[in-house]
Amino acid sequence: MENERQLTEYEQKEIEAAKLAKQELELSFYSPMFAGIAKDIDRAVKNSTANVYDEEFEEATIAITIKISCEEKEATKTIESGNGSNAKIAVYKAPRIKHRVTAKLVQKDTTDGDVTYTTHELVEEGGKLIAKPLQQAQISIEELEVVDQSEDKEKPESRAQMNVDEVIKNNKDELEA
Repeated sequence: MENERQLTEYEQKEIEAAKLAKQELELSFYSPMFAGIAKDIDRAVKNSTANVYDEEFEEATIAITIKISCEEKEATKTIESGNGSNAKIAVYKAPRIKHRVTAKLVQKDTTDGDVTYTTHELVEEGGKLIAKPLQQAQISIEELEVVDQSEDKEKPESRAQMNVDEVIKNNKDELEA
């Protein structure tokens, strides 16, 4: 017995198939008939989990489709009789189970952007919003009013902005020219 060779994977599967061929099997997910499906699902779960864990993908979705049908088959059985042998053909329904396990790995690629066009003014013209370029984007220091920030410490920037807006408004004709 020590010199017995190891069976190949193919031979092991053939022996298992021969054993199954002699058994009555209930059509149930826990039946050996579904062992191949369970192995495929297990492989998809392991591979998908590893990819998500390694942060190669954000998430995984596994879809399982099982199609069960019956196919009519014929079996020939030879019956020995006194006059010779007779062949008898029997028709039966063989269960067919097809499956597909699909792992969908989601990888998001996001590009963000943020641009403020400080050289343009947004204007509504004819029901459309138009970004018009400012002709004179710079404002001289003489044009700005000095604001005493001690008067209103809560909103010093809003007063300065109001002054800039006022200068732009007063010089709008020059800017558009």
